[in-house]
Amino acid sequence: MGRDLDHEALPLLRATGLGLLGCSPLARVPARPGVTSVSVGARRPDQLEQNLAAVDLALTPQDIADLDEVSEPPRMYPQWALDAAYPVRTPLSG
Repeated sequence: MGRDLDHEALPLLRATGLGLLGCSPLARVPARPGVTSVSVGARRPDQLEQNLAAVDLALTPQDIADLDEVSEPPRMYPQWALDAAYPVRTPLSG
């Protein structure tokens, strides 16, 4: 039930010219509402260089939306079953 994100994300990243830096949380996460910081973890100097390069990457709102779409994790059971059984869920009003 997993998805092979390479087949979906990599062509998108190549088409937009973002490369693998577009997958970096340092490029995508700060644009989300309510995010105030992002932690960086690197073991090797080349990882640190890639992370720092991603900070300067300017993603358009469409780039972010496209990357979010292809990286959305699959719904797990029981959530997918509930979504199928109750496509519109309305909270009870009290």
